[in-house]
Amino acid sequence: LPALMFFGVANSALLFLVGTLGGVEVAFIAKVADLVVLGALAGVGWLLSQQGRAVGGTLGWLAPHWPPRAFWLFVVPTALLDTMANIAYNVGITVALVSVVVVLSSLFSAVTVLLAWIFLRERLARWQWAGVGAILVGIVLVSA
Repeated sequence: LPALMFFGVANSALLFLVGTLGGVEVAFIAKVADLVVLGALAGVGWLLSQQGRAVGGTLGWLAPHWPPRAFWLFVVPTALLDTMANIAYNVGITVALVSVVVVLSSLFSAVTVLLAWIFLRERLARWQWAGVGAILVGIVLVSA
């Protein structure tokens, strides 16, 4: 229940912010905040790894290393698509019915699973298919 309440408050605040600042600006602010938080976490991880090396290497697994090129070829398009999705959501809640935009955007988890099944040849267990079905049924019930 607290998570649902927080989601409602955050969504209402987002509608106000997007209406005031604009969809692209709010998405930009959110991405900058993401970078700041992730940068701080990376810095803490790096400091802990350095401290671990100084006391005998017990935290050496935290030592930063640069991911391989294939990683970046996956992460960069993913980050761009995520940013475009946030902008589309922000613009959508200002130009369309919020009830429609929220319902359509809640399809992302089922669509993600289905795309992994189609393109990555992921094998889904029956309970996972049941989860996708439950998501779709829940969206239909919410939108009715």
